[in-house]
Amino acid sequence: MRVEFIVHTNESYLDYMYKRDVAHDEYEVKRIFDSGTAELLFPPDIYFLDMKKARDNQIAWFRAQIESC
Repeated sequence: MRVEFIVHTNESYLDYMYKRDVAHDEYEVKRIFDSGTAELLFPPDIYFLDMKKARDNQIAWFRAQIESC
């Protein structure tokens, strides 16, 4: 386990929360799919998931959540 502390200015915090393609929620989705973790957790030969489509859908869902606030 790793503990991470981030010190922000007002501007950097807003970027961290809301900036398109950089917001933390979008970053987490990209990290889990781009690292290959999603394919390890949901093997294609068992789940028959299109990981590219799942990644794009998750990013779009989080972006919609961010922009609806």
